[in-house]
Amino acid sequence: MGIQNKALVVTALSLIIILPIVWFFTRSAGTPAQPKVEVKGAGGEVKVNDPRSNPSAVLSPQDVVVKKTNRYEILYYAYQEESFLISITDGVDPQGARAVAEKDFLTTLGVNEADACKLNVSLTVPRYANQELAGVDYGLSFCPNGKMF
Repeated sequence: MGIQNKALVVTALSLIIILPIVWFFTRSAGTPAQPKVEVKGAGGEVKVNDPRSNPSAVLSPQDVVVKKTNRYEILYYAYQEESFLISITDGVDPQGARAVAEKDFLTTLGVNEADACKLNVSLTVPRYANQELAGVDYGLSFCPNGKMF
């Protein structure tokens, strides 16, 4: 066997040994499963990612800011009648902020639109963000009770 053939065999064997080792140590272990809880809504109980597991802020044992951005806030109220509040704080583009907030709400809770519609969810715009849209509970746009801006 010539030197070139020996080098080729050594290279091939090295790759066969090294590649599985590299794959083993670089593969993702996956994201850990989020804890799930049953939330009682108007349409029944819905299994959701626990809104208290990674909050932006805890206001009290029952009041949790699930997520806060410069465009919206998502709050969870863990009282006997559990509910969520999505507050659209972007006065410049409230419609765009609503679309992003609703999508983030679904993703954060790990639910689809049908299950989200079973929950008690209010979607509002505070007066400081937009006086014309304030004072109305719009609900989720994809639910039967949802109202457009």
